[in-house]
Amino acid sequence: MGGDAMSANPPDPLSLADRAGYDEIKTLLDELEPLFDDTTLRRADPDLVEALGERLRHLHALIRVRHAAGFVDNPGCAEMIPPHLIGDQQRLLAEHSNIIGLIDRLVRLVDSVPDRSAEDREVFLLRGRELVAVLRRHEAEEDRLFYLAYWHDSGGGD
Repeated sequence: MGGDAMSANPPDPLSLADRAGYDEIKTLLDELEPLFDDTTLRRADPDLVEALGERLRHLHALIRVRHAAGFVDNPGCAEMIPPHLIGDQQRLLAEHSNIIGLIDRLVRLVDSVPDRSAEDREVFLLRGRELVAVLRRHEAEEDRLFYLAYWHDSGGGD
């Protein structure tokens, strides 16, 4: 994808990146964030725990698909990454395993939250807030990398 071809008919950056579930992940994060702060979860409300579990399992599936698709490692995007951004690309790809691990742990624990002590529920909520923060930062860095690569590929510079 050279600069001339890009400027003649620029593609939609999100379709170019093949970002599986991108908007859905952001929506789930918006839904999960208040659940991890909700006082009823501290009292282990079964309906809330069930809703949280459903969203966590959905997020888990989306992140696994995203990791398998390899966002910045797929053919439509990988060739856009300039050499000086390869380290960022590799770091972000390596983070996917850690993020999946964070979600795995929460998914395994969510159904047992009502049976846990108040302290254990607080730790669960803390880990959930940590997951949301990590995912928001990761998404922002992926966005930054994609748009820098897109800018570079379209003739924006080195």
